[in-house]
Amino acid sequence: YQIGRLKISHKGLFERNGQTADEILYLAEDSQTRIFLAQDQEQVDKCLEVAEKYNGAIAIVYWDDSGLWGYDHPLLNSFDSLARADPEQARH
Repeated sequence: YQIGRLKISHKGLFERNGQTADEILYLAEDSQTRIFLAQDQEQVDKCLEVAEKYNGAIAIVYWDDSGLWGYDHPLLNSFDSLARADPEQARH
């Protein structure tokens, strides 16, 4: 819940069950989403579907890697790997 301290805008996209990729795409375009936060494989799958149609995304960050062992996509990053990353490296 530190998002407010980062001075970024955020939207909850998965609060409703059954939200379609097209609905998420609309919200992403409308809000100019750059980073998607996904809890699990189901949400990652929807984010990847949206990312195929939406050029603004720079990352999909996920918490639970269950079921994601075969996934290899340049936008995918685990929360743990980002939390361990050196901030100086990210600036270059």
